[in-house]
Amino acid sequence: MRDHATALVQELIRMSRFFERIAKTYRKESWGKLLHPISRTWFASVRQLPDAVPAVRLLFEMMSLGVSPDPSGSPSAAQELADLLKVRLFFCATNTNSEHLSQSSSPDKDEPITLDATDTLPLGTWRSVFWSATSVIDQPAPFQLHLHARPDVPFDLLPVDALLLFFSGNEKPSVVVQHQPSDTGNKVVDVDLGSFKLDDQDEPVTVDADLRIPIAPGRVVLRGAISRATPGKLEVRLALNVHANTNTNTGHESDSLSQGGQLDD
Repeated sequence: MRDHATALVQELIRMSRFFERIAKTYRKESWGKLLHPISRTWFASVRQLPDAVPAVRLLFEMMSLGVSPDPSGSPSAAQELADLLKVRLFFCATNTNSEHLSQSSSPDKDEPITLDATDTLPLGTWRSVFWSATSVIDQPAPFQLHLHARPDVPFDLLPVDALLLFFSGNEKPSVVVQHQPSDTGNKVVDVDLGSFKLDDQDEPVTVDADLRIPIAPGRVVLRGAISRATPGKLEVRLALNVHANTNTNTGHESDSLSQGGQLDD
């Protein structure tokens, strides 16, 4: 039985690599529509692997393509991803051009895995605005971030935990917006981050907001003012944490949504 299980896993890995090569060519040639049936067949293979990372990577791409694992449309790629997070995965941080994911049977063990996201379509629109092209040292520079989801990307299905803002290449977030569900039904979620200084931060600014990112014209608007004591560029990027709890494991996944914008001091 053990030899049979090993042989089955090896066969599934070979199938996955075969589909991966085909998909790479289709992406290169911009044959998006041809990726739809290939992705479904590919997912039917990778979902059976003991390593869940290939399935998660593929589900993210299927979400970006607007493709569900089943031709009927149910369940959606977002629902499959949410279910997978609940039972199999534990994830960590990210950067702008790729998702850094880690898988572990124990939350105490973190081994990063880099998933290339450069060929996937964005899951929404993430726009940053600095009100001035330049700022004075030690003077607050007002900014806004506008976020809204694509119509075919149901963020309400994903267990969103927090949104992190990183400024000027810092590895630690300067702002943490924790998800707090709201029953107000507002299409525009306004989040006041206040004024803060990068050089004086021991802990990130922490606020609560409803992060079930709506589709346009609804949006999440983050607004605040930032300053620093040294000259240079003020750059902002964000990451969305998706967090799932089970009785035996705790998981969180971080997806980089946008590079954001910059301001010259």
